[in-house]
Amino acid sequence: MLYIQVSTLPLFYQEVLGYTALTAGIMVAPRGIGSMPGLLIFTAGKPLTLGTLNRLVQQQALLWAFIDIFRWAALFALLAGALAWLFRKVPLPGRL
Repeated sequence: MLYIQVSTLPLFYQEVLGYTALTAGIMVAPRGIGSMPGLLIFTAGKPLTLGTLNRLVQQQALLWAFIDIFRWAALFALLAGALAWLFRKVPLPGRL
């Protein structure tokens, strides 16, 4: 189903949008160029390539989630400390 869209996209550019054949080819070229590394990654001969890539992406996602949670917790702690300092009880002059 994905390749049907890819094959009809240049026709759409030419017939509906009025582009020339060269311009339509230039418009769809990045998709073809981008699929080349994907083919190399997923068909490198190793059956575990997809699992290895998935594990790597999952580890990076977990790391970024931890960093994001830590950043919000640190911001909350700093704001709570600032608010505690602002709302402290200030002794009035002449009273102990």
